[in-house]
Amino acid sequence: MAIVVVAILVTSIAPMIVLAVATRVQARRVELATQAAWTYIDGLTAQTTPHPNHAVEINPATTTWSDFIGTFAATIPPTNPSMDLGGCGATLYPYCQNNPTWSLYCVNQDEESGCSTNSIKDMVIQAFRSTTNTDYANLADDAERQADGRRGYLVSVRVYRADAFSDNDELKSVGSHPTEVTGRQITSGLGLRKVPLIEVTTEIPAEYGAVYSNLCERIGGCS
Repeated sequence: MAIVVVAILVTSIAPMIVLAVATRVQARRVELATQAAWTYIDGLTAQTTPHPNHAVEINPATTTWSDFIGTFAATIPPTNPSMDLGGCGATLYPYCQNNPTWSLYCVNQDEESGCSTNSIKDMVIQAFRSTTNTDYANLADDAERQADGRRGYLVSVRVYRADAFSDNDELKSVGSHPTEVTGRQITSGLGLRKVPLIEVTTEIPAEYGAVYSNLCERIGGCS
């Protein structure tokens, strides 16, 4: 009889133990993603990390700041997530060279070279920024794009698990799937692979400090 009672107790608490462990794993993953996001942002601020090529145009003459923020936040994730990440992070320039327009950035956190969709530690950042250059889309030269970035910009960073790029299932953003993101921790301790672990938006100052005129230009003028 005692054995039966113990078996019932073990069976009843086993799911709670599994859920607790899975939640701790996910919490640790979010912590690492947060560190990755801010390390990347610090690199942009210090001008030690190349500025992201993916830029969203803002024209202060025709677009209000509030309208732009909505458009900026709605920037879609990569539409072809199934890609070879082998070349990402394998060099000192860790943007994924197979699709530089998306400005995907490898955060290699294991001992393998570069990022891998089979890794449980590697993460991939999607970075995109603002630009007031209405001709930015026609800038084919990387040096010109980097010069544009040195004027300062608004940047948004989404941190995905590397295994989110293992197939062509749709990648998701926080803004477009708020219900799934909110319920991520509750419904699945291991989280949803296709949803960013964290999404951060902040200002990157101009190369030689926060130039007031550059900020005014982005928000449509200062009185």
